[in-house]
Amino acid sequence: MNEFGGFPTTAMPLWLARQPDYIRDELQVSVSWHDVGPGRPVVPPFTADTGLVGVIDGVVALRLHRAGVEPRLVDLRSRGYWCGRSGAVRATPDAMGVTTQRRSTLVTLSGASVREFIARDPAFLLCFADLVSAHAQVLTEQLDIASTRDSDARLARKILSCVGPITGARLPATQWELAEMTHSSRNTVNRSLAALEKRGALRSGYGHIVVADGARLAKEAGQAAPELADRRREGHPTAAAARTDLQLPPPGPTARLVG
Repeated sequence: MNEFGGFPTTAMPLWLARQPDYIRDELQVSVSWHDVGPGRPVVPPFTADTGLVGVIDGVVALRLHRAGVEPRLVDLRSRGYWCGRSGAVRATPDAMGVTTQRRSTLVTLSGASVREFIARDPAFLLCFADLVSAHAQVLTEQLDIASTRDSDARLARKILSCVGPITGARLPATQWELAEMTHSSRNTVNRSLAALEKRGALRSGYGHIVVADGARLAKEAGQAAPELADRRREGHPTAAAARTDLQLPPPGPTARLVG
């Protein structure tokens, strides 16, 4: 297993890679490791201080919560995704919650620890503010995807948003989940999946999608693959992570939160 700054390269998002070596080293020795079962809250909605959470392996779901209606699935993210909130960085709670979609290995850093980092070195504030900015870009992209009128392009953009333009990347999502994330009907998603598969962009299976040709999928989305690769965000796996189901052992004992 290759590592980068103490973290597996398969869990190295663009955000963490941008930070100085000493910040990555500090995070490596300060985070706690957890084994979490599916359907468990990672970042509850309407909270202002949950610290940081990183996905080392597994899949998490981002859901929008509103009073009186069922939470709406917005996005799915995999290894390399980092999220969370700290009152020292963002004191206002929001309606976006994060839960595990399947069994996941997570690392966490408490909100109190975030504030301790910042008190020792104000440069840490820029590090965590950078993550907040990255998430604002994610939400902006989701709005842009939802406004895409062509259903095939909308679905292609959503899949790219989740896993990136990587041939062999696997997205564990049902047609119902894809429909919810793209504001489409299940029949529309079914037709678009068939069309994209016929054109060689992807392969669909029971409860999952596989990117058959990353460049082709990017073309279907109306974007160039190199451009997407350059602006790869948190949650996009590396090529090695996308093509293999790696088991990533953490350094030291893992806390099994759910049996």
